[in-house]
Amino acid sequence: PVPSAENRNTSFYDKYAESGNTEALYGASLIHMAIYAYPGAKNWMGAGAGSCVIVRYLDKIGLNSFGSEFSEYNVAKYCDDLRSRGRVVQSSIAQTPFQNHSFDVVTSFEVLEHIPEVDIPDSCERLARLSKGPLFLTISQRLSKLDDRENPTVHVTVKPREYWDRQFAAVGCTPDFYQLKLLLRYYPSYCKPNFTWKMGISNCAMKGQTSLLEKEPWFFIYKCNGDSTFFGTTEKKC
Repeated sequence: PVPSAENRNTSFYDKYAESGNTEALYGASLIHMAIYAYPGAKNWMGAGAGSCVIVRYLDKIGLNSFGSEFSEYNVAKYCDDLRSRGRVVQSSIAQTPFQNHSFDVVTSFEVLEHIPEVDIPDSCERLARLSKGPLFLTISQRLSKLDDRENPTVHVTVKPREYWDRQFAAVGCTPDFYQLKLLLRYYPSYCKPNFTWKMGISNCAMKGQTSLLEKEPWFFIYKCNGDSTFFGTTEKKC
């Protein structure tokens, strides 16, 4: 079994980051979707900041942006000035030291699948507590190309959508189907043309790792802490 992240030496993640295997640019290509979803949000936090591309971008366009990153290599090389300003911290998600409910939106792109399953409950709880409500995440549903199928070391927690929904439900979060449906407009390959939503679940939902209906990136968008705000948007029928 993969040991707890809190008990693992960060050297593994430092080597991973140093090798150039990072989702920084991938996440940067998705942040615009989050901004579109929450146009009135001012305070943002990125869990798994990587090389801090997104933190810097949000700061550049006038938003109040913070981040946490587990790899000391990434923080020292790419984010040290942000760390000195208190904008970025080196920590696991579960130990992120920012105040509870400090952020209008918390994002995390391609991060949770890297966290050992034993640490997933604490990580989900911390994400929920950091946000005033919205969580805008992507979580990979496949092994990394660097993984051994029998003994993965990179994507160590690859689980179906139902697993993640249960984990976040346990900390008071529910899927934001309104925002998910908006994203499906922009990623029509996710679903069959006649997709439907029944009882809050679409026929796009992952069924283990065998479904071909839902394709990358896999969005997981939640409303937590009883959140009912849309930050300037108005819910409409899709």
